Amino acid sequence: MQTLAEHIRNEVKSAGYCPVYEEQLARLWSIDDQNREAKIRSFAEESGLRLRFYCKGQCAVFAK
Repeated sequence: MQTLAEHIRNEVKSAGYCPVYEEQLARLWSIDDQNREAKIRSFAEESGLRLRFYCKGQCAVFAK
């Protein structure tokens, strides 16, 4: 998770936001998990980021 957080922070610095697609999300959070969005949102907050957009099966967009 730390590697993903660092990647997102680097992208946010240069672009202002960072999309993370389903392939990457599925490595950490099962698509069948009932609380998946809440877990992703918690990850964002713990990493000093915010979850701007989430679409199950598609992507999550993070920002500062």
